[in-house]
Amino acid sequence: MNKFMKHIPIWRVVSAAGLQDNRSLEEKTSRPIQEVQQQNLEESAKGIVTDYFNAIIKEGDAGGVTPLVAFSLGKVDISDSANIKVSVDLKYKDDNMELPSVDYSVVRVDDKYQVQKQVCIFDAIPGSPTKGTASCSKIFIEHENGLMTVPGRK
Repeated sequence: MNKFMKHIPIWRVVSAAGLQDNRSLEEKTSRPIQEVQQQNLEESAKGIVTDYFNAIIKEGDAGGVTPLVAFSLGKVDISDSANIKVSVDLKYKDDNMELPSVDYSVVRVDDKYQVQKQVCIFDAIPGSPTKGTASCSKIFIEHENGLMTVPGRK
């Protein structure tokens, strides 16, 4: 991977007892549909995304990637209650580049709402015609060594 490209990784969370928790981060930060429907849909979606990114920040540099240190939420699109879009601005440690906002989906999975996994690549290559843009994909391959590839990308 080019040193000027950044990936948002998929995180594995280890419990305080040191035992592997096999639930995904998305599952851990999910909320029951009934709870979400009883509250304001927009605020619930923001809460789910906030919990998700706070968990990523808590992990720090686990996984050997540049740690996420801050995030802020932007607009929320609740026009499709089965696929709510939340715009997120991300800030990584020791990164002075201003990254574009990225939309994350909060989707229904079984009886819960959760963030849908995706991989985002931010172009920071000097002279690139797409510098300052983000490319996100919900279709990716996670390898045993923790690296991820997006089909069709080098």
